[in-house]
Order: sequence, then C-alpha cells, then structure tokens
Amino acid sequence: MFNLPLRAEPLFPRYPGTVGYRAFGDPKGVTSWRLIPFYGTPLGEGLIAGIMMVFKVYALAVMVYAAFEPPPGHTAEETVLSVLVVAALTYWPIKWTLRILFTSATIIELTPRDVRVLGLFGWRRYARHVPLRFELEQHRSLRRSMALQKKPRRHLRESYHVVLRYAQQAIIIANVHGEVRARALLDRLNGCFMVTAPGAESAAIGNPHQQYADRPADDEI
Repeated sequence: MFNLPLRAEPLFPRYPGTVGYRAFGDPKGVTSWRLIPFYGTPLGEGLIAGIMMVFKVYALAVMVYAAFEPPPGHTAEETVLSVLVVAALTYWPIKWTLRILFTSATIIELTPRDVRVLGLFGWRRYARHVPLRFELEQHRSLRRSMALQKKPRRHLRESYHVVLRYAQQAIIIANVHGEVRARALLDRLNGCFMVTAPGAESAAIGNPHQQYADRPADDEI
C-alpha cells in the first residue's frame, strides 16, 4: 500500500485532449503516476453532431419565418440578418459546451508493480510481470463497416480504441474520437509506463508532466 495517496483530481472544467497528472510514491521513494485523460467519445461526437444539426435546421426555420413574418417595425432583411448573426455567434460556444458535457475520463495508475484502471466496480489491476503494452486500434464498429464494405458513420471515421494488451487479452482503456487525441494519449501512457518501469530512474527518462502540456490537442485549437 502507498502511504502518499493522491488528492482528488478536479473533473471540471476539463476539455477533450487534456490529461491530469498526479505523482505519488512509497516510503522507498519509488514514483508512480496517476493519469486522468479527458477525451471525446464516438458516441458523444455523434450526439453532438445530431444536436448541432437540429440547431442549424431550427435557425434556418426561424430565418424563413422571419422573412415572411417580420416583427412590427423591422424589415424582413433586418430580421433575417439578426437571426443569422445570433446563430453564428452562438454556434461554437454551444458546440464547445456540449463537448465539455460529453467529455469522458478514465483514471489510470501506473506503478512499478502493476497497472490499475478504475472501472464501475472498482480498480482492475494488471501485474507487470505479465507481458503488457499499450496499443491503438481502430474502433470495432469502423472495422466491422469496412469488412462489410459499408460506408461508416461520420463520427466513426476517426474513432480508436486505446487498449492495454495484457497477455492474450485486449482490454479497452478508452474509446477516443480523433486520431491526434488518441495518439497523444497513447504517447502519454507509454511515457509514464517507461518512467515507472522497475529499476528505471524517472529523472533520466523525463517527466511526462513537463513533456506534455495540459492543453487541448492541436486539432481542437
């Protein structure tokens, strides 16, 4: 058991593509890492796309109605332009708010002895004396669509599984939408996995908190 537990990691506000870090250790000074990656899921992106489509249809309907029934004292052109400006100014704030609301998070601990993933029913532990590694795989639904030669849904085209390859098992750690964010998470996991390798010196390999800034991925800027 570790004598230096982590403080609670604030879950809000966090944006897709950011990762929270906490370092902790035992009395012997062995450093371990807790990572809390925040990411958008394929399901969340699909829901966001549907909501924003409804928003655009509603804005278009309001503009059409305003063109035929402008309020008293205003022309149709003024009313339509006003609706268009309001819709344009609120589109991206609404979309980013939805992305924050639909953001998922996974709590992962990497220690010299094991890798731990917090699930619905507690911690799942995977001992490091068994061969394991982190990998990136295309989303299963995407692979199924490609195998059946069907056109995948738009929110599945850049969807990936971040998996922990443990012996002969492929354990899904996160379902991530966006290749850049998925590969960034994979790099962070592998970096901390190397740092916490038994016998490794953290200072010689590097501090992942310094290597990766806590900011949105490039494709979100």
